[in-house]
Amino acid sequence: MSIKPIRLFGDPVLRTPAEPVTDFDAELRKLVADLTDTMQDAPGLGLAAPQIGVGLRVFTYYVDDILGHLINPDLDLSADEETDDEGCLSFPGLSFPTKRSYGVVAKGFNMHGEPVTLEGSGMLARCVQHETDHLDGVLFIDRLDPDQRKLAMREIRAADWWGEQIPAVKISRGRQVRPSAVAERGRQAGIEVLQPERPSDPGFQARLRELAPDCCPVTAYGALIPGEALRIPRLGWVNLHFSVLPAWRGAAPVQHAILHGDEITGATTFRLVSELDAGPVFGVVTEPVGTNDTAGDLLGRLAVSGAELLVATMDGIESGQLEARPQPDHGISYAPKLDRADARVSWKLPAHAVDRQIRACTPAPGAWTTLHGSTLKLGPVTLTGPAGGSGGSSPRAGTPGSGVSSPDLAAGQVRVLGSQVLVGTGTTPVLLGEVQPEGKRRMPAADWVRGIRSTDLVLD
Repeated sequence: MSIKPIRLFGDPVLRTPAEPVTDFDAELRKLVADLTDTMQDAPGLGLAAPQIGVGLRVFTYYVDDILGHLINPDLDLSADEETDDEGCLSFPGLSFPTKRSYGVVAKGFNMHGEPVTLEGSGMLARCVQHETDHLDGVLFIDRLDPDQRKLAMREIRAADWWGEQIPAVKISRGRQVRPSAVAERGRQAGIEVLQPERPSDPGFQARLRELAPDCCPVTAYGALIPGEALRIPRLGWVNLHFSVLPAWRGAAPVQHAILHGDEITGATTFRLVSELDAGPVFGVVTEPVGTNDTAGDLLGRLAVSGAELLVATMDGIESGQLEARPQPDHGISYAPKLDRADARVSWKLPAHAVDRQIRACTPAPGAWTTLHGSTLKLGPVTLTGPAGGSGGSSPRAGTPGSGVSSPDLAAGQVRVLGSQVLVGTGTTPVLLGEVQPEGKRRMPAADWVRGIRSTDLVLD
């Protein structure tokens, strides 16, 4: 028996889509056994591999005295729905009324690679849908309406387990859980690695005082450093932030730069103070925002140039030749985290705004819409028309020779023209790229449309 720690809400692994299983080997069988043991020890009705830090499309279940597992699930959901209380082992002690399809037919494989079909209704159907959501990086609170979600978040923040994360852990997209690259490098160099549940932990602060660091660099930590900890290093804490401050202070600067059509963004190093991202600046690098950039693309480039900036900043502080200068008191903007509600596409917006919204939400939280009440995830789109309906503000629109026609369509209306799938917006249509229907894998929009019998399609 191998009981694994269950990851709690707030851990990024729970928001990372899992990879399909390709090797049906002894390691996979051990994973199924670990999931089963951990689920029954909790106890719970189901457990998905990401909940123990493994990024593979595997889950186990124990419903109505039936114990089983499913690998690479593909779901066919019934049209009838029911709302019932639903809980999750990653949200200990909490449950919320969640709407699900009443019946499901799930096809996949067992741990030996043999095809399996699982058909059920009621609690079994709910469990299968819940665990498959985990494999897509979706949590059951995402299925609550906005008012219910607000109430749920209040209960979550009041829970005694809230904030109990281990920040210095990296989850591979395969099967292994390992320390982050920073923790790994520190251990290789013989440097003590501290992994507090939260920076306010008195034990962590006491040990940090004993170590007496000169300066502490930090990036994408995800928690506010309390004043007592800020005062420990004699030269302070230096943060790498992915915007040109004071623009886009907050958790999602890259996403907001794309969402608002910025042509230039960048990265900034600054000294941490108690106020959010408001400390004096050491250095800045800039980066153009490409017309096809998703948030993932842009963040990938900024991570490289930002790392170089952070190293140069630390060298300058060590030499005593670098001074931090106050941020200007004008041009301040804020970039709150984008959640699932922010990622729902409003087709009534102009085409260029739809394009920006989808790119800003790619890969996370993931743009989406609905068709006949079912969720449809969206990849980046292509603008059509002479200026993409943006009044000439989008340099990407109307690419010569693109071969994309631009019929008049109502907002959300879908039209298929050969291999092209167009959707109406508040101005000109956009051309869909890849989509992911609920319970299925990502696919080209043309393949998705071929599997739908109705010809009168309107996305909402």
